[in-house]
Amino acid sequence: MRRMLIALVVAAVALLGLAGPASAAGNGVDSTLNHVEYWEQGGLYTCTKMEYSDGMTSVFVPRGDGFLVVKAGRDVHQEWMGAYYYRWWTSPKDVSFIITCYHNS
Repeated sequence: MRRMLIALVVAAVALLGLAGPASAAGNGVDSTLNHVEYWEQGGLYTCTKMEYSDGMTSVFVPRGDGFLVVKAGRDVHQEWMGAYYYRWWTSPKDVSFIITCYHNS
């Protein structure tokens, strides 16, 4: 029992050590999320990016078989788009960009 507990503590410390450098880099925002290539998942989706100027806090969500990525402030949000409806996505922070991704059939 004691060996198992020690092994769990060692594993937890190792995981925390590996996660530290990634979150400590810069301001904690993962810049890979800003790139279309990241969201295309090796060709599973085709994605396009639209950047917005300061002051934009609401964006139009298209319909389709895919998902939307929105960066507002430091936050990156991902949600699935509905196949049969359109709507507005609103944030209290400025929207920097949206990435729309559609499934390759």
